Amino acid sequence: MLVIGEREASSRTLAVRHRTEGDLGVMEIDSFDRLLCERAMVPHAAASRGGK
Repeated sequence: MLVIGEREASSRTLAVRHRTEGDLGVMEIDSFDRLLCERAMVPHAAASRGGK
């Protein structure tokens, strides 16, 4: 879940919450984009790129 309130909008950040991991903190849009791409990657493809 993403929370985008006045504070996040003015600082161009996102407050990120995961349904099982809880609060992932506030991050810049580019950082969230990278996180999303890493987690959406097929596991064997992530391993070959140095991901988890």
